[in-house]
Amino acid sequence: MEILELLLDKVKLENCLNLTKVLIENSEEILNVNSTIYSNLSKENYKNFRFDETQNGYIYFQLKNSKIFDLKFEFFELYILIYNNENELTLSFDFNEVNKISLQNFIDFCKKMANALNTKFYYCGLEPAQDTSTQFFTYNGVGKINW
Repeated sequence: MEILELLLDKVKLENCLNLTKVLIENSEEILNVNSTIYSNLSKENYKNFRFDETQNGYIYFQLKNSKIFDLKFEFFELYILIYNNENELTLSFDFNEVNKISLQNFIDFCKKMANALNTKFYYCGLEPAQDTSTQFFTYNGVGKINW
């Protein structure tokens, strides 16, 4: 399975957490939760969890049957990487599922995600999305590979 990543960079942790809660609420099920920082984070307590931006590490959710803006996804993974106040949020999808969406619709989706996080920096490509040789597009234009 090829993984498509949407990496949103230089985002405030508060914005990541607010968007994460919305994404979870628009999903049928949380399949998995994991964190290197918060060992007691769970499917049941994520809404009331207090996060500390001074600790470095990641928070991970795997979600099933989600509707994000106008698009539906059978499943996707969400990572929040916290490091020295330079946080990033990454969504990982099965490329075979996402490839059925028109390129323009997915670009529009990525722009909406960036706006929701109040960042202009996003990269979309096969894993890893920050690698210029695997990018479909970025905030800066078209990447090196075709949709």
